[in-house]
Amino acid sequence: MLPREQYVFTGNWVADERAIKNDVELAGFEKAYLRDGIAYARWFAWLDEQIRVKRADVDEWQAAEKLEEYRLKLPLYKGPAYESISGSGPNGGQHQRITPPMQLLTF
Repeated sequence: MLPREQYVFTGNWVADERAIKNDVELAGFEKAYLRDGIAYARWFAWLDEQIRVKRADVDEWQAAEKLEEYRLKLPLYKGPAYESISGSGPNGGQHQRITPPMQLLTF
């Protein structure tokens, strides 16, 4: 066994190689972002209608659930990569799982 002083740490070459994307992977990313953009556009329209037109209160849970509802309607959607993180004002720095009936923020 080599003494600790003789170890050479070179990094993770596997991670470095996996970070290099080919044209097919890049095209897939672009298409996925475009599809997700459709869900976001629909969600923003819904949120605008709720707040400005209906004068409804929308909390963080409802907003996250509605976004997920729009994403579920998209082709090839497999589920969230991570849970929605939302917050503003005093809640802006909190990174916690939003579960009902939590209503930390009303838009």
